Amino acid sequence: MPFSDLSAVPHRSPKLKGHVFAVSDHSLAVEMRDLYLECASHLVRDEAFRIHVLMMPDMQADHFVVSAGDDPDLDQAVERMTGKAVGPMDCIAVLGRDVLGMLRNEDEMTEIVVADIAQHVNRLWPVADRASGWVGPHLSLAAIRGMLTMAHPILRSSGGQSEVAHGIMADTLKDMASHMYRYASIDGLRRENGPAVAAVDKICQRVAQTNGEYLSLPVRIVDIVDAGRALLSSVMDEMDVRPVGLI
Repeated sequence: MPFSDLSAVPHRSPKLKGHVFAVSDHSLAVEMRDLYLECASHLVRDEAFRIHVLMMPDMQADHFVVSAGDDPDLDQAVERMTGKAVGPMDCIAVLGRDVLGMLRNEDEMTEIVVADIAQHVNRLWPVADRASGWVGPHLSLAAIRGMLTMAHPILRSSGGQSEVAHGIMADTLKDMASHMYRYASIDGLRRENGPAVAAVDKICQRVAQTNGEYLSLPVRIVDIVDAGRALLSSVMDEMDVRPVGLI
């Protein structure tokens, strides 16, 4: 699986304000970048997929990922700085102080990378049916993140599988509740869209029981997508009322 990082070249774009700072004085940042890429290599191995890391150790905002094609200007800047093409499946990870400025162990960094890869895969290849409306991307993200987490032998055992699954469910419900302001809280989401909550619960239980749908890491992107679609299809078939979010 190919990976790359960006050289210390100033860069500005409308969607990314600031500079890529020289890294010679940021030994911790370089160490954490290398750990980020190493953790990614343990999760995904796919010749058609590359992670390009943009180091911004002085950026105070949270780090984020950009999928190929989301920001053509950023894609071109990455290509100029690295001399490597940004392919259609590639991910650009913009790492700031929250990732580069804190010493982390491999398990802690892997949790960050799992969430980033899940977001990237979900953006380009959502595994949920479009008929589920705005609920679909949240179910898709829960499935992808859950599979990668539970397929990792260390992550799934940290605190016990049920606790790990509960954490994924809590994060998903929080994101779903915040998606629609009228829900105001997770309790509001439960009252107004119980099937969506039930679906998330089933997804998290399923990935815990199957160690991430029996994925063997590192895994290809297509295998993540295929397993996620099969998982959601199975969960939907078990439900009397399918979750839908149209408004």
